[in-house]
Amino acid sequence: MRLLLAVLLVRWQVARFQTENRQGTQPQKTVGAKGIVRNYRKELKRRRNKEISYCELPEIVVEKLAVWDEYESDYTAFDVCGIEVRVLDDDLAEAIKYLSEKDREILLMYFFLGMSDTEIGDRLKINRSTSFRSRKNSLEEIKKKLKENMNDE
Repeated sequence: MRLLLAVLLVRWQVARFQTENRQGTQPQKTVGAKGIVRNYRKELKRRRNKEISYCELPEIVVEKLAVWDEYESDYTAFDVCGIEVRVLDDDLAEAIKYLSEKDREILLMYFFLGMSDTEIGDRLKINRSTSFRSRKNSLEEIKKKLKENMNDE
């Protein structure tokens, strides 16, 4: 095993030496097999001290590294105030589609766009209390629809 490592390291050093000569820089002094192994062990020790194994990373860090593919078939899109709102849950999207256009807009503006009842009222030219009542009733309708879907399954 050690011999194999030494051979690989010698080949690596030769390749590096040839690359340096092509670039016109001065090569480092040639190191014998013992020196190569010593340098290799020193590099392994440095890596062990500086690097963390993937399996030792905390779950929160691993989640930040993850990339999730998004396909149009994975979500249902609603257009609210010229902004596309994406709903990933199919049952929820079906329940939202069941609402009237006005109630759907109020609900999506509040929960997905983060608008207050006053902002929604100003945008749709309705009272704040009307916006609140409409949102509350819409939520009740969605709950009923979702319960029906759960019972059907």
